[in-house]
Amino acid sequence: MASFCDYTPASAKSRSLWGGDFDRLFYQSFGDILGNVSNTLKGYNKAFPAVEMRDTGKEFLVTLEAAGVDPKELDIAIEDGVLTVKGEKKHEHTEEDKGVFYSERSVGTFQRSFQLPDYVDAENVKTKSTNGVVTLTFGKLKEKAPKKIQIEA
Repeated sequence: MASFCDYTPASAKSRSLWGGDFDRLFYQSFGDILGNVSNTLKGYNKAFPAVEMRDTGKEFLVTLEAAGVDPKELDIAIEDGVLTVKGEKKHEHTEEDKGVFYSERSVGTFQRSFQLPDYVDAENVKTKSTNGVVTLTFGKLKEKAPKKIQIEA
């Protein structure tokens, strides 16, 4: 049976600088770091759920990609303008799991927090969930004109 420590990614084999044992030792020592940097540069992010926030002009949208999580199990709250999403991604073990050699699936609890813009109306929010994507649609507060302060001489 192969050990995970002996694993050299195929991409590493194709960009071999020195060959053989040196490459294997290099990727055993630094493979995780290089893999994470490489994945980050490609736009891959291990933060879960992935989030997108967008101002459409009429409303403010927050989209959460939470595949594998029951939307009813998400705890979404706003306090002092900070949106917090908590939950747990569960993995139900089956008989098929016995033969798993390698898996990049992640499970466990998660929590992410985001500062919302001041103009987001936290009291006016609609939610929708479709195929693992949860969308929060916030109304926007009317812009307040800056208060002019007169200096008395």
